[in-house]
Amino acid sequence: MRYAVAGAAPDQERGGQADGEAGGERKPDDGSLGRGQVGQHGRTVEPCRVGVEHARARQIRCESGFPRPLHDVDNTCRLWILVLGALMTRGLAQEWRLPPAGAIEYRRTVDVGGSAVSTSAAAARRAALDARLPERYFPAVVPAPWLCAGELTADRRRLTGPVRDLRDVLRALAFDLRGGGVRLRLDGVVPYGDVTVSGSWRVDAEGDQVFGGSITLRRPRGRLQAFCLHKGSGEVSLRRVVDPARGIVESFAGALDLVVVEAPRRFRRLQARDAWQFVAVRQNQDADFRARVAAAIDAGAAFVRRAIEGERSYLDGKVREQRSYGSGRLALALLTLLHARVPADDVVLCGGIEELMRRRLVDSYSLAAALMALARLAEVRGRDLTAAEQTAARTWLATLRSNVDPRTKAEDLLRFNYVRAPRYDTSVQQYGLLGLRAAQRCGLVVERGAFAAAARQLLAVQGAKTGRRALRTVTYAQLRDAGGREIEG
Repeated sequence: MRYAVAGAAPDQERGGQADGEAGGERKPDDGSLGRGQVGQHGRTVEPCRVGVEHARARQIRCESGFPRPLHDVDNTCRLWILVLGALMTRGLAQEWRLPPAGAIEYRRTVDVGGSAVSTSAAAARRAALDARLPERYFPAVVPAPWLCAGELTADRRRLTGPVRDLRDVLRALAFDLRGGGVRLRLDGVVPYGDVTVSGSWRVDAEGDQVFGGSITLRRPRGRLQAFCLHKGSGEVSLRRVVDPARGIVESFAGALDLVVVEAPRRFRRLQARDAWQFVAVRQNQDADFRARVAAAIDAGAAFVRRAIEGERSYLDGKVREQRSYGSGRLALALLTLLHARVPADDVVLCGGIEELMRRRLVDSYSLAAALMALARLAEVRGRDLTAAEQTAARTWLATLRSNVDPRTKAEDLLRFNYVRAPRYDTSVQQYGLLGLRAAQRCGLVVERGAFAAAARQLLAVQGAKTGRRALRTVTYAQLRDAGGREIEG
């Protein structure tokens, strides 16, 4: 499967080659993509250069001042090139330089593949990458090719936060500017488990900064265990270009090749290749970014509108096993259109609201989403809820308030559930609170103490080892108006 994730058109990138242009014919010795080499994704990928540009030329100039072919350079000259490269690699343990609340945009090309199931690890390693993979391994939606200032550690030398996609393991490795030996541990990467990458960086004779190492997968403990593979292992290779003066990684190209154990005697080979090319440094909320976000919102709203108009099956009104998820999706689709500033009198939007009110909503997710859609409609200037809409909101609120765990008194400890039953769920609890707040925005009265009782439940189940943090609440308007500045309140 091949994916191209572009932040901008190819001709907008800085310092890159157009598709189809070739460099040299040198092939890498570590399995990663080299200069001028075309990967499985069909794009020519430039390698990484550390800055020893004279070593990349066909000739270099020695102490005599006369040019000599590279293959005639004596061992001493070669040694100095390697020493210089090693010193420069150590010097690259620097920090990223991004504007406050800014970001770096890249263009990303991803190529993934996998084999059929084999009965042994050895057979899997030799297997062809021609099988159709379950989507859980490589989801169709590729993570966006951006680096945000807020992702960096305090010393601005590496990324912080979790990795949720195996393809982003290469990103975490390439964007770590500490250099030298590496032992990178990334826990809870579903379905791979706890991922460990070990290896080291080096600079080859031509000045490329190259990583070679291994990747190991281990099944995690706790709840994630049921969703993860038994184990796995393989190889990692990576080349990158670092610009020390600007404090950025200009590009990288790398590969993961591993064998995973799905179950006893079930082995599968997986491979991911990823190439990133620098496009631009973005100031927070700059004009170009805002224009592209607006265009993306318009395109997304058009897609959602077509889905409602076409009565897609995933928006149906059926109730299955006490779940009305199709109606919940319809409510979320209508809420999306309203936030995308589709006119409140749009024929598809109005028809969707009327259809939603005719349906039977059962579970807390769907009820909360429906209340949020009506609350947003009520906030449109010059648009009051009709009598029918107010009746629907009251009915949905009453049903939502009944979808609780009956083992406690709701006025003391409010525990939301999908439907009324002796269990509770923190995810549903969040939607229950969103539904209560939306009901208030619709002009309905929520009984005194409901929010406090729900908050007590959240405090009761918070993780004991994570400690406590001060509760800080902000509104959508505050987030929007802050525009990258510190939020007050």
